[in-house]
Amino acid sequence: MEKRNYDGVKLKQDHIKSVLVCIDVSSYLEGCAFLGWLLIVGIYKKVSLRERNTSNSVYNTNCLPTTARSSSTYHSLRTKMASPLPYNRQNALASTIAVDNASNIAGKIVITTGVTQGGLGATFVEEVAKHKPALLILAGRSPSKVQVTADKIRSNPASANVEVRILALDLASQKQIREAAKEVLAYPESNIDILVNSAGTMAGPYRTTAEGIESQFGCNHVGHFLFTNLIMSKLLASKAPRVVNVASDGHRFSGVRFEDANFQNGKVYDQWEAYGQSKTANILFSYALAEKLGPKGLRAYSLHPGVALGTSLAEKFDDEDMKSVGT
Repeated sequence: MEKRNYDGVKLKQDHIKSVLVCIDVSSYLEGCAFLGWLLIVGIYKKVSLRERNTSNSVYNTNCLPTTARSSSTYHSLRTKMASPLPYNRQNALASTIAVDNASNIAGKIVITTGVTQGGLGATFVEEVAKHKPALLILAGRSPSKVQVTADKIRSNPASANVEVRILALDLASQKQIREAAKEVLAYPESNIDILVNSAGTMAGPYRTTAEGIESQFGCNHVGHFLFTNLIMSKLLASKAPRVVNVASDGHRFSGVRFEDANFQNGKVYDQWEAYGQSKTANILFSYALAEKLGPKGLRAYSLHPGVALGTSLAEKFDDEDMKSVGT
């Protein structure tokens, strides 16, 4: 198994706003809650980067690239992040964290990808919707499935009055991604405050996108990369723009195969290396956004949302799949 190596990543000392924090959770809602906390509060000012073997610690500084851990920026971040989060495995629920940070949700315009029922993105938007965001834009490949989430938001008295907009977004087609981005840029709103790239695929047989890119890399990274950059003008128009790329501790399965991202057109394909490649790319994308656009006020984050079998990402994940992870 190839291990990722970020030692070649160069980080500008004054512009790093991106921190990868790996959380060790087993609950679906805990993972969602952490995503909500990261997005709403701005974890780089709040979280204590403690070693995993410390009592009650869920954060692992070893997830950071060597260059980040050894830099003066990293040590400065550790100083600023001295106070621990007020949450643990027992109280880290999406609903609890959203209530605590309602004032930070109110008035925000948020785009979230991957919001069909059964996924973390759906639970995330349903909780955020209860606290008066200005607009929730729900993006997904199947508008009819996204509509189910929109209807659920509207059926809840706590979120019935929130404006919800559906955006058709197929991350496996760059042509359709460009159409979706064009639609966003034509929205009457002058800005987008937050983009949560939550959609994703995991494992499975070798497939490709419409452009011939291995599907996990194409959808999980390339599709989000393209969409994010195409709507960047709307994001940078916000007073405090944020991009959240949902990565995974599965990035450890593989670095980015820069010379052969397509596994020799499937001839040497390994489903877990392909997944790892895409998640590593999510992380590196977050670092690049922070480095290049940090001076313009953009904060970029990547995260491991926890292990949540049974979601739409892993609903068919069985014992044989689990055995194959370690092979």
